[in-house]
Amino acid sequence: MSDNENGLSVFEAGILVTVMVFLCSGCGKKDLESLGVPPDKLEFADAVNALRVGEPDADLPFGPGRLEFIKKNIGDEDVLKLTVLQEGQLTHLGLAFTKITNRSMETIAKIPGLQNLDIAGAPINNEGLTHFADHPTLKRIVLNETAITDAGLEIVATMPNLECLEVYQCSITDYGLRHVSKMKNLTLISLDCTKITDKGLPFLYPLTKLKRLQVGDTGVSEQGLKTLREKMPDVSVRF
Repeated sequence: MSDNENGLSVFEAGILVTVMVFLCSGCGKKDLESLGVPPDKLEFADAVNALRVGEPDADLPFGPGRLEFIKKNIGDEDVLKLTVLQEGQLTHLGLAFTKITNRSMETIAKIPGLQNLDIAGAPINNEGLTHFADHPTLKRIVLNETAITDAGLEIVATMPNLECLEVYQCSITDYGLRHVSKMKNLTLISLDCTKITDKGLPFLYPLTKLKRLQVGDTGVSEQGLKTLREKMPDVSVRF
């Protein structure tokens, strides 16, 4: 991988928030070295850390335990570097529209304590999700614009603590909502631009913790929406 103007590789410079993950979680420079950041470049890392601390309105969610890739040419070999992480060092991982494949999913699933995963737009399918069956800590998974189908939701349904599911523009049908009905801890579901219809909505009724539901650009009708709101009056529905 080539160096940029700061002398860091694509991986090191492209994920500046790695600095936040390690330095803000109290780990220090040795942990950055373990990711391959050369000792003579750690000053640059410290500068980035100082620049980003205390910016709550930053475009990216910088902060302890969060890693958001801002270079989209991140691939499977880069993800392998995350194996150095220990419990609690990384809870939020963003890999949206990167080049990772199903191969990376096994590595990611082994990150201890991971709670939030965004792989929207990545070339991932149901096979990759198999590594997350019964995942004990995941609370939010973003699968927007991936090749996930109803079969993938059957795997997602095994995650006992999942609270947020986003499958915008995925090949999800009414049959897939049968699996969603088993996800009793869901508080938010995004089903925009999927293939669901009025027939699948009753599968959502058992989700008593649900607070927000997005069903725009689907086969759901005005009548179906009216019935849904009658059955689930406490749910904010975006249509």
